[in-house]
Amino acid sequence: MRLLHTRTCELREFVENEANKVEYAILSHTWDQDEVSFQDMQSWMVRYTRKLGWKKIDYCCQQARQDGIEWIWVDTVCIDKSSSAELSEAINSMFAWYRDAKVCYAYLADISAVKWSARDHYSCLQDSRWFSRGWTLQELLAPQRMILYGTDWNQLGTRDELSDLISKVSGIQVSVLTGDENEINNFSIAQRMCWASKRETTRSEDIAYCLLGLFDVNMPLLYGEGGKKAFIRLQEEIMKNSDDHTLFAWNVPGEVESHKRVVKEVGLLAEHPVFFRSSKDVLAFRRWDVSDTFSMTNKGLRITVPLAADANSHDEWIAYLDCHQLKGEQRCAVGIPLKQLSKDGDQFARVAQATLDIPLSLEHEVTAQKRAIYIRKEIIKPDETFKGDIHRLREFRLVQSPQTHDFVDKYGSARQSSNSRGLLAPPETTLYWIDPLAWVNWRVVCLFEEKESVYRARTSSFIVVLGYDGDEGKAWCVIEPYNDQSLRDVWDEVRRGKFDGASKVLLQGRSVVRVTMQPAVEESGVFEVHVHCNYGLEDSSDDGTLRNLDPLSIFSGTDAVADICIQVVKRLEDMDASTSAFKLDMGTRSRAFEESIFIQIYNGIRAFTKEIKVLGAANKAIQVVFHQEILNSRSSIPEEFWKQIADSLKNCCKAVEELQALLEDFYFMTLNRFHDLTLRPNTLNLKEKTPETQELNQFLDNILIYHKILHMSLLTTSRYENGNDDTVRSYDDLSREVKAAQSLISTMSEASQQFENGAAMNDTAYNLKTLIAINDLSKCVDAAIKVMNLETSNTHFFIPQAVSPIFTGQSDLSAQLEESFFEASATLQDDVQRRFVVYGIGGSGKTQLCCKFAYEHRQRYWGVFWIDLSSSGSTSSTCAQIAKIGGVEPTLSGAMHWLSNLRRRYLLILDNADDPAISLDDYLPPGNKGHVIVTTRNPTHKIHGNIGCRYFELYGLNADDANSLILKAAGLPLPWDDHVESKATIIAEALGRHPLALNQAGSTIRNGLCTLDEYLAFYTRTMQRSRYRRGFRFEETHEMYGSIFTSFEICYSDLTSKDTLAARDAIQLLKVFAFFHHENIRFDILERAIRNPTREREHQDISEEKARLKNIRRSSARQGWSRTLQNARRALVLAGLTPPVLPDVIRDGQSSNDFDTDRLRFALKELVQLSLIIRKDTQESESYFLHPLAHRWVRERPGMSLAEQALWAEAAANVLSDSLLLPPLGSVPGEEVFSIAVLPHVQHILACLESIRGRMLESKRVERGPFWPSYQPPFMMSSTRAVSRMKFSFVLAHAGLFSEAERLQVDVKDHALKVVGIEHETTRRIMRALANTYSNLGRLEQAESMLTRILEASETVVDSEDHERLLIKSALAETIFIQGRQSEARSLQGEVVKGLTNVKGRRHEDTLIAIDNLGFIVRHLREEFKEAQSLHYEAVEGLEVTLGLEHSTTLRAKENLAVVAIHIQREDLKASATVMDLVLERRRVMMGQENPSTLISMLNKAKIKCALNELDEAEELITSMLPVVERNLGSDHHIFLMGRYSLAKVLSKKKQWQEAEHILLYLHHHFRSTRPPWLIRHPDRLLIMKELFKCYKIQGKKEACLDLYNEVLVFCKRINKEGHPIAKEIAIEREKLVEEEVQMTHDPEE
Repeated sequence: MRLLHTRTCELREFVENEANKVEYAILSHTWDQDEVSFQDMQSWMVRYTRKLGWKKIDYCCQQARQDGIEWIWVDTVCIDKSSSAELSEAINSMFAWYRDAKVCYAYLADISAVKWSARDHYSCLQDSRWFSRGWTLQELLAPQRMILYGTDWNQLGTRDELSDLISKVSGIQVSVLTGDENEINNFSIAQRMCWASKRETTRSEDIAYCLLGLFDVNMPLLYGEGGKKAFIRLQEEIMKNSDDHTLFAWNVPGEVESHKRVVKEVGLLAEHPVFFRSSKDVLAFRRWDVSDTFSMTNKGLRITVPLAADANSHDEWIAYLDCHQLKGEQRCAVGIPLKQLSKDGDQFARVAQATLDIPLSLEHEVTAQKRAIYIRKEIIKPDETFKGDIHRLREFRLVQSPQTHDFVDKYGSARQSSNSRGLLAPPETTLYWIDPLAWVNWRVVCLFEEKESVYRARTSSFIVVLGYDGDEGKAWCVIEPYNDQSLRDVWDEVRRGKFDGASKVLLQGRSVVRVTMQPAVEESGVFEVHVHCNYGLEDSSDDGTLRNLDPLSIFSGTDAVADICIQVVKRLEDMDASTSAFKLDMGTRSRAFEESIFIQIYNGIRAFTKEIKVLGAANKAIQVVFHQEILNSRSSIPEEFWKQIADSLKNCCKAVEELQALLEDFYFMTLNRFHDLTLRPNTLNLKEKTPETQELNQFLDNILIYHKILHMSLLTTSRYENGNDDTVRSYDDLSREVKAAQSLISTMSEASQQFENGAAMNDTAYNLKTLIAINDLSKCVDAAIKVMNLETSNTHFFIPQAVSPIFTGQSDLSAQLEESFFEASATLQDDVQRRFVVYGIGGSGKTQLCCKFAYEHRQRYWGVFWIDLSSSGSTSSTCAQIAKIGGVEPTLSGAMHWLSNLRRRYLLILDNADDPAISLDDYLPPGNKGHVIVTTRNPTHKIHGNIGCRYFELYGLNADDANSLILKAAGLPLPWDDHVESKATIIAEALGRHPLALNQAGSTIRNGLCTLDEYLAFYTRTMQRSRYRRGFRFEETHEMYGSIFTSFEICYSDLTSKDTLAARDAIQLLKVFAFFHHENIRFDILERAIRNPTREREHQDISEEKARLKNIRRSSARQGWSRTLQNARRALVLAGLTPPVLPDVIRDGQSSNDFDTDRLRFALKELVQLSLIIRKDTQESESYFLHPLAHRWVRERPGMSLAEQALWAEAAANVLSDSLLLPPLGSVPGEEVFSIAVLPHVQHILACLESIRGRMLESKRVERGPFWPSYQPPFMMSSTRAVSRMKFSFVLAHAGLFSEAERLQVDVKDHALKVVGIEHETTRRIMRALANTYSNLGRLEQAESMLTRILEASETVVDSEDHERLLIKSALAETIFIQGRQSEARSLQGEVVKGLTNVKGRRHEDTLIAIDNLGFIVRHLREEFKEAQSLHYEAVEGLEVTLGLEHSTTLRAKENLAVVAIHIQREDLKASATVMDLVLERRRVMMGQENPSTLISMLNKAKIKCALNELDEAEELITSMLPVVERNLGSDHHIFLMGRYSLAKVLSKKKQWQEAEHILLYLHHHFRSTRPPWLIRHPDRLLIMKELFKCYKIQGKKEACLDLYNEVLVFCKRINKEGHPIAKEIAIEREKLVEEEVQMTHDPEE
C-alpha cells in the first residue's frame, strides 16, 4: 500500500510486511469536485494545494500529527487510478486497510459547526451525504476506532459515542458499531445487504465492488459490465463460501416495478442491494445438522428445499428457505414463490412476487417434503411457435381470374385438400424429417401450365412458390417463369431462405401475371392466392425484368388519380362559374364586402383548380416514365423507388376521392351561403373559420404534398435521360427539391407532435390524412437520396488524398463551403470564377476538408482536379496529369488553357500554396465554369477568396470533435465513459487539438505502444530521447510526431537558409516566443522592451542629479573616500558585469535613438508567412500566437540544447522585464492594464526557468555521482535577473498571487542585502514591497517587523530622502491599523499626510493615497464619519486627475467614498451603490474574479446592499466570495473574518438569529485564540460583541447578554479603550435590559 507522510506530503510505497508494522491513520470521505489525485502529488509544480480537495487532506495531516501518527492513507492520492491492476488490488484490500488503521477520521463535509450546533444531531447525520454513499459503508464498519469531523474539522464525536444515532440513520445494529470486527459475521447475508440497500455509487458496478470486504470475498473488477452483472457476480462469489439461504430472501421493490416492466418470472439472484431493503430482520437458522448444500450449475441453482404446491395454481409452488424472519415477536418462515417451467419437471423460475411469511412455533414447523430442484438463474423463453397451431396457416386456396392457366403439379410441405384448388399443412408425408421446421415455416412450389386457347403465344407456364413464416406470422410468394426445371430443385433453393412480400408480378409477353395473397374473410387460417393476367401492354423483352415489381399498382394508381382529377376539376370549374355569376349579381355592393367574400371562396377555388390540374399532369408524366421503364430491359432505377411511388399514388388516390366528396358538400353549402348573403348580408361573419373551410385547407395541404412527391419523382427519373450538363443541372434541382421537402417535413412534424402531446388543434396541427401524406413525402425523400447516390455525372475525380474514415468535426465548415459555392452563387455574376481559401498551420486538416467537400459533392462537378504547389516538381507533375486528361501539352500553361476552355463545371484544388514566392494568379484558370479551393499556410493568399466569408482559418478542432477524433483513431469502442473522455480531453489540450497530432496519437495507442492513460508520459519520454540523439531527423522517428514536426522543421530550415536580417531576427524572436505563453503575444511587448529602458535611464539620471545637488547643499554630510569607493563598487555591481541576453533586434533598438519598428514587422512577417506564428489582432492591440505544438517544438526541438534553452528562457525574461516599468514610472495610466495582460507570460517564463533549473541540477547530480550533496545552490542572481524578478513579482502581486510574488521578492531581497546592503535605496524598496506582500498574505507581524527595520535603516542613512521615510511610515500605519492599533495608526498616518504635503504637495499621487488611507482609518474609528468622507472625496478628486478614472488606486478611493455613505448619508446610498457597481465591474474586467481587490469590492458592495435592505443580494455576494478568500488567503485572513462578520449582520437583518449567532460565536472565539496573536487585542472584536449582544437580547438570552457585557469591559480595559463608542452603546443596551428585569421583578402580575 502507498501512504502519505503527514509533514512532508511524501508518498511512499510499503510492501505487505512493512505495512503491517507502520501505524497510520485513514480518511473516510465522499468525493466531490476538484479532488487531489495521485498524479497531482507527482507533479513538480506544487499546485494541488490550490484544489478544493486539499483542505480535508490538510486537516487530516494536522490531526494525525496531533495524535502522534506519522502516516495517513487517503484514497484520492494513495491510489494510482490510471493503473487498473493497482485499482483492483486497492478495492479488494480496502476493507483490510481500514480495519488495520490505528484510527479512521470520517470527514462529513456537509455538517458545519454552525449546523451541528443549530440542529438536532440526528437530522444532521440523516441529511449527510456520507451516509448515502456505497463506499462509506465498509469505511464505517471496518475501522477499530473512528472519529467523525464536520466541515471545518469540528469534532462531532466518535463512532461509539454516536452509535445510537448512527444506527438509527444507517439501519445498522448498535452491536455492530460498538463490537469487535467479528460481530459482522453474526448477521445474515440479507441483513448485511439491507445495510447497503439505501446507498448509491457514481459508477453502477461499484455498488457490488464496495461490498467485497463486507462479505470477505474477492473478485476481479470489470468496469463496463454494468451494475446488475457485477452484483450477480458478487452473489455467486458469496455462494461459494456460504450456505446462508437469506441470500435469496429478497423482494422486488416498488419503485423498480414502477420504473420498468417486471416480467412475471425473474432470475434467482437480486439485481441490486435495494431488493434487500425489507430484509432487515431475516435471520439464518444456522443448524449444522440439517443444512443442505446448494451450488450454481448450467441449469441454474441446484438446491434442496421443502417444496409445497400452491393450492390456487397448477404450476406454482412455494420453496421454504432455511431461514426465518422476525415480525415483532412472531417468528415466520420465509418462502419464495416459484413457477414450474414444465409439467413434472425439475426446473423452476422465481415469480416476481413478495416473499411469503408463514408464522412458526415450536409445534408448527415447515412440514413440506424436501425436493432437489433447479431454479433458473435467468429466464430463457421457449419457442412460442411450438405451443399450438390455432393461429397458424392451415391452407392456401388458389383463385385464378381469368382462367388462363391450369394448376398441374406441386412439391413441398403441403397436401391436396378436398377442394381441388386448396393446399393443406402440415404434411402427411415424411417431409418433416427433411425440413424440421415444416410444422411452422412451410413452403410449396406450384406449377401453372398455359391452356390451349386463344391465349396461346401470349402467355407461358410459370412457377409460384407459396410460403408461410410461422416465426413472424407472414405469408409470402415468389413467381418465376418455368423453364423445365425440377420442382424439387426449386423447393430446395427456397426452403432455407427468408422472403417477404404478399404481392409479386411477372412479365409474360404482352401480359403481366400478378400474384397476390390475402387472408380469407370467413375462414381462419386460410390464405387466398389470386393469380391474375392483364393484357394491353406493348411488346417488351422476354427477359423477366422487374419480376418482383407490381406494374399494375403503378398503372391502376395513375389511372385512378387521373380519372378523379378530371372529375374534381370539372366540379371546381362549375363552382368557379357559379361564384363568378354571383359576383356579377352583387351589383352595387360594397367593394370591401366583395373582396372579403372572394378572398375566401373565389380565390380558394381557383387555387384548388390549379393544384389539381398540376397534380393530374404530374400523375400522367409518372405513368409515361414508368411505361418506358417497363419496356427497358435493363432498368437503372431501383425497384424500391417505384414501389414507393405506388404506395404514394394509392394514398393520393384516397385523398383526391375524399376531396371530391367534400367538394360536393361544400358546393351546395356555398350556394346556400350566397343565397343567405343576398337576403341578410349583415348576418355573415366574414372572418369566420368554419370546419368546412378548415378541412378544405387541410386537403389543399395534402394535395400540395402529393404534388411535391410526384414532382420529385419526375426530377429523379429525368436524371437518366439527359446529358452530362443537364444531369448536373437536374442534380442541383433535385437537391434543392429534397432540401425543401425536408424543411416541410420538419415543420409539419413539429406541429403534429404538439397536437399529439395534447396541444389544442390549430391551423398548424394536422390530421391523420396529412400525417400519412407527410410520411409518404419522407419516404420519397429517402428514395430520391438513394437514387441520387446511385449514379454520378462526375467523369474525372483527382484529389490529393482519400477521405479518412475517422475524419471528424468541421461539419459546419463543410456546410459553409457548400452554401458559398452553390447557394450564394446568385450574389455573383455568372462570368466570375468562384474561389475560396482555406488557411491554417500544417496538419490542421485543410486538405482533408477540401477532399471531403469534393467527395460529398462530386456529382455536381464534371471533373475534380488537383494541383500540388508544395514544390516545383510536384506542381509540374500534377499539372501534367490534368493536361493528359485534356489531351494537351503536359505543362502548366497547357493545363490552364484546357481548364479555361471547359464548358462544364469543375472543381480545382490548389493544395499547399505555402511558399511566399508563389503567385497564385498563375494557377487560376480564366473562365466562368470553375470552382477553386486554395489551401495555404500563407495568410497573404486569403485575399484571393471571393465568395461567402472568403476564407477559413484552421487552428484546431473544438473540444468535442478533438475527443472524438483521438478516440476513433485509437480504436476504442463506443460508448466512451467519463474516464476515457476526460483522458482524451487532457491529451487533446496538450496537443492543441491539432487534427494530425490527434490522429497520430490515436494511432500510437491503437498500435499498442502505450495506453490512453500513459500517452502523455510516453510522448514526453520520446521527445526527450530524441533531443539527445545526434544527427536526429524527425522523419526517422515514429509517426507519432514525425510528420507534424517535420513541417515545422522545413519552415525553420527555410528561414535559416535565408541570409537576411529579417530571417535572423525572425529566428531569434521565435525562440523568445517559445518561452512566452503561446497566446496573446502583443506587439507592444516588443515595442515597450525597446523604449522602456531609455525611459528608465532618463528617470535614473534625473534622480541621481537631484541627489547630487542635494548632497552638495548638505555640506555637513560630506562623504569621505571610503564612502565614495563603496558607492562606486555598488554601482558597478548593480550595473552588471555582462550585458543582458536579448535578441539582436531588441538590443539594437535599445541602443538606437531613432529606432523604427519596421525591422520588427519584417521579422514577424517572415514567421507569419510560414504560419510559425499567427497574427490574431484584438480590439485592444495587435497580437500573435503560436499553436501549442509549434510552441513546444521550438523549445524542445533536437537543435535546442538544455544550455540554449536556459539562454533563450533568460532572453524571454529580459524582453518581458524590459517591457514593464516599476513605480513611479509604472504608476501611469495604461501600465496597470498592460501588467494584467502579460501575467500569463510571466507565469510561463517562470515555470520554464524553474523546469530548466531542475533539469540542470539533475544533470549535475548524475554527472557527480551518488556522493553529490542533496542540497544544491540556486542560480546565481545577477542585477539583471534581480530587476526582472522584481518586476515579475509586482505583476503577480497585482493579480493577487501573493505567494508566488513572495518567493521572487525573498530571493531578490536576499541578493540585494548581500550585494549592496540595506543602506541602499533599492534594497529598501524591495523590502517595502515584500512587507506589502506579507500584509496581503495576512502575516502582519512579519510585515511590521520588516517595515520597522527599513525605517530604522533609512533614518541612519544620510542621503535618504524624507519622501522615502514617509512612504515607509504610511505602509507601517496601514499594517498596524489592520492589527487593531487604530489610534496609533491614525497618529502615524496623520504625520505622513502632513509630511508628504510639505515635501510633494497636496496634489501629488503619494499624498493623495496617504489622504485616502487616513480617511479609511478615521472611518473605522467610528468617530468622525464626515471627516472621513471629506478625506476620501479629496483623494478621489485628485487621483482621477493624476492617475486616471480607472486606475486601481482611484477605484479604491471611490470604493472608500461609497462605503462611508453607509454611516452618514442614507439618502445617497443608491448613488453609492451605483458607484460600487462600476468599481466592481472594472475590477472584475481588469483583475479577474478572484483577485483580492475584487473580493473586497464584493464585500463592500454587500455592505451597501445590506444598508439598502436588499438582503438576498447581499447574502449572495458574501457567500460567493468567502470560499474564494478561504481557498486563496486562508481562514485567518482579515478579509475572510470581516466577510463572516458581514454575513452575520445580513442574517441578523433577515431575522435568522440562530444562524447569525453561530457565526458570531465562531468569530468571537476565533479572536480570543492565539492564531494569530494580534487578533486577541483587535478592536473589531467590539463590533462582533455588539452584534452578538443584539442576537442574545432578541432571543431573550439575558444571562448571556450580561456575561458578554462583562467581557466587553474586560476587553476595553485591556486595550485601553474604556470609552470606545461601541462599548458605550453596549452599556446603554445593558442598562435597558437591567431596567426591564427590575420591572418584571416588581410587576405584581408576574
